[in-house]
Amino acid sequence: MQEWEDRVKAAKCPDTWSYDVLGFNTDKGITGLDLKFYPGMSNIDDINVIEEDACFAAITLYSYGIVIEMEPVHGVFERKEGFCFPMTNEQIVDIDLVPYDEYVTYKKSLGDYMTKGGAIAAVGNAGLFGVAVGTAIGALASIGNKTEHLKGKYLRITFWDRDTKEMKYILLDHPKPKVLEEFLENWKNEKKINEETGRKPTETPSASGCLSVILLVIVSTLLCSFVLL
Repeated sequence: MQEWEDRVKAAKCPDTWSYDVLGFNTDKGITGLDLKFYPGMSNIDDINVIEEDACFAAITLYSYGIVIEMEPVHGVFERKEGFCFPMTNEQIVDIDLVPYDEYVTYKKSLGDYMTKGGAIAAVGNAGLFGVAVGTAIGALASIGNKTEHLKGKYLRITFWDRDTKEMKYILLDHPKPKVLEEFLENWKNEKKINEETGRKPTETPSASGCLSVILLVIVSTLLCSFVLL
């Protein structure tokens, strides 16, 4: 935890962005229905409308960035669109894993998603973003009627908002920590390839027969806006 705080505190947002291209899809992201986002697991303003529902999430790993897409499990948002967050490696301050091992008491209702996610997310971001773990869990215990032992890891992505230059974070949960570990390793490997080979954001894969897509951040934002049926 201390190492993460040190890295984040030392990070400085670039005055200007040197590229706005995500590169090509590496096909090493996380898809399926197991990756989840719960209310309280981010300080992104746009996600504040998520109050009592979980979201299915997916991460696409590009050679020079990632795209996070989310849509509600129950489709009960006031907003009927999902969420999409493209970010280049230049924006990403850090990606790491946050272990949690807590006994949490929470309501047995649709609000389970809110209380469970909010309490555990507090564990991963205590201090730096002004979240008090004890306060969060204590408040939930006073209104809850179910106690559960939650143990696992969150994938934490800390990044600069491209427009406001403010530091943001988002945590994602998966029942198999190994999946998150593999994603983190793949992201680090792609960065290493960029640094060691001089590969540019606009380059396509060299493997023969491999199809690729060069995705601009601005285009990605439009493409990621989807309407729930």
